[in-house]
Amino acid sequence: MSGNIRDQVKALKAGTSFTLGVFVSYFLMGVLLIFGIKSVQEATALGIESIYLFFGVFAILIGVLNIKDWISHGLGGFVIEVPYTWRPKMKSYLKSVSGPLGAFLTSIIVSLFLLPCTSGPYFVAGGLLSGAPWVESISLLFIYNIIFVSPMLLILGALYYGATEVEKIQERRKENIEELHLINGLILLLLGIYLLTTTGF
Repeated sequence: MSGNIRDQVKALKAGTSFTLGVFVSYFLMGVLLIFGIKSVQEATALGIESIYLFFGVFAILIGVLNIKDWISHGLGGFVIEVPYTWRPKMKSYLKSVSGPLGAFLTSIIVSLFLLPCTSGPYFVAGGLLSGAPWVESISLLFIYNIIFVSPMLLILGALYYGATEVEKIQERRKENIEELHLINGLILLLLGIYLLTTTGF
């Protein structure tokens, strides 16, 4: 096996392990979130309508903030993304990756950095799933996280087969970041309206 192929295989293994780590991290956080919501509901005797009302308002708020970043990125002095001050530290963790195990452990740390830009939809999803029986909610949570990491797998495959480069991916993301905020915002607005209508609000 040539050095180039060996490096590609090594990168593929590290990337796959990193993606698996992100999946496991978010799945476990989702389980804890659903457990927490169900526990609060049982302890306070709150009906599912009250839970949906809270998460409906929350979804609309985060949706509006995302649309704000589409209209003017950074308006108000903040963005619904990983804070700029955290990014150098996150990059240093990524550069320190050396092998599948290191990639897996690093992905757990990076998942915490990603929470500011992913917690909105995830909290709303947790609120929705909390109203379902455990077996159903866990199954849907599993599917949700498969969809969540699927772009990472597609990018990994494209990098492995030489269809693109990391620099091009980063450039595309920067060019389309406002549109991504718009899509995210509209999805959250629709989810929020749906949750509010189910409560009869």
